[in-house]
Amino acid sequence: MRRGRILQFEQFTVALKFTELVLKTIIKKKASESTIKKFG
Repeated sequence: MRRGRILQFEQFTVALKFTELVLKTIIKKKASESTIKKFG
């Protein structure tokens, strides 16, 4: 029971980090796109 809970928490942490990474990538893409529009 306890072991399963720890496993769930680890999966949650990994999912959280992955989501953070995806969000950062999207923000970077949007930022570079707007920069290209400004100077391009």
